Amino acid sequence: ADDWPLLVYQNGQYDEIDPSAGVFRNEALIQVCKYIFLGPSSIKNNGNSRSTRKSNADKHEMKTINVAVIAYCCLLVC
Repeated sequence: ADDWPLLVYQNGQYDEIDPSAGVFRNEALIQVCKYIFLGPSSIKNNGNSRSTRKSNADKHEMKTINVAVIAYCCLLVC
């Protein structure tokens, strides 16, 4: 895992045979992305939010997550 820190891998496990396996699938990283784009209730309620307010993603018409977003979320997890 010379290129990526273990925090980006699912369960913090690096696979030497398949280096791309589980990359950017770490639960903490996913939770941070959900928190930013969907709001705190998306984490507390496992996605079963009953909020009547629009999420940040809806407010700002964010449809996809790009490299910059992933990098930002990685920084927050560190």
